[in-house]
Amino acid sequence: MKKHYFLIFLIIVLLQGNSHAQTSSLVSMGSNGRLVYTADVKGNVVPDFSAVGYMNGEAPIPVVGVVLTVNPVVGDNLANVQNAINQVAAMPLDANGFRGAILFTAGTYNISDTITISASGIVLRGVGFNGSGTNFIATKTSQHILFDFIGSSGTAYNSANSTRKAITNAYVPIGAKQITVASGHSFAIGDKVFVHRIPNATWINLLGMNLLSTIDPAATNWTADAYDMDSERKIMNINGNIITLDAPIMDIIDPVYSTGELVKFTDNRINNCGIENMRISSIYASSTDENHGWEAVSFDNIYNSWARNLEVYYFGYSAVHINSDASFITVDSCKMLDAKSIIDGSRRYSFNVDGQRCLVNNCTTRNGRHDYVTGSRTCGPNVFYNSTATIQHSDIGPH
Repeated sequence: MKKHYFLIFLIIVLLQGNSHAQTSSLVSMGSNGRLVYTADVKGNVVPDFSAVGYMNGEAPIPVVGVVLTVNPVVGDNLANVQNAINQVAAMPLDANGFRGAILFTAGTYNISDTITISASGIVLRGVGFNGSGTNFIATKTSQHILFDFIGSSGTAYNSANSTRKAITNAYVPIGAKQITVASGHSFAIGDKVFVHRIPNATWINLLGMNLLSTIDPAATNWTADAYDMDSERKIMNINGNIITLDAPIMDIIDPVYSTGELVKFTDNRINNCGIENMRISSIYASSTDENHGWEAVSFDNIYNSWARNLEVYYFGYSAVHINSDASFITVDSCKMLDAKSIIDGSRRYSFNVDGQRCLVNNCTTRNGRHDYVTGSRTCGPNVFYNSTATIQHSDIGPH
């Protein structure tokens, strides 16, 4: 059953031993005991955050059958592991879109450089992460990704005029799932589309982001063209020019500050990949060493994939980095522990989401900085749920 994650604004104030719950016109308790979300005068409503993670949260992460078993060898295992991945990549996809899982038996796999997974349907599986299971160790003495899930190409706008239409609503509120587009479209139910929000200088000025350099001469002022945003959606219903989407609008489209369009896109990314049940660590020379494993797992040009049950130690940047061209990724029950780097910017982003429609769930960090973080140009919804951070050295939240 699909889980539902909603953004709930509830503030409890403790005063003289008594609890006083503050109320909001946006969220209230219904007579049936369920929360009721009410729109404001402009139609903005607390958004539904449930459409995230592997398969949009509509199916569990599968247990994929093993097609190849790999044992560790003495010394460097890069060729040992990469050759196994290449062998499975040459296998056909099954009816469910998988080639199969590679089982890495217990032992130590020293890896001297990046392992690349560039084909759909490949799952890397260990036999445990408690030290006596499957242990991958990044041994390269420079910053690098250890497991790089990356497709050779990504998404692209459809070139047909009929599949790129202006959004004609006078105002599109936060939380809306319906928009109206200009006539003459050829959208169909099931189409993958971008809601393309195009801001203007008035929006930049409203935020005060045109004044950054007056506060800090080294800072760069925002420009509107750098903040075009493409929110990935699927068309669920069409009624004339009214389009119903599978996930809500997360930023208003108001002609004073922005325009918008709906654009069909082609998707050439890989999908149905995973990594699970293993310990991943990096060598390091000191607690401030910067020349060692930087990202344990990276997802790019990929969708509908996952990382789960990973125990990650000593990487300088992240346990899992979901890049901007990745979506519908679930990161479940993973740990990022005791990063090794100087404590400064662009380091220790333990679970970093630059993609969209992703779920980070039941995760743990220790000695990170921005432990659960999204980038400044990251489209929502994304969800961080039921996760903890200890000994953190900076804030948690949008960056």
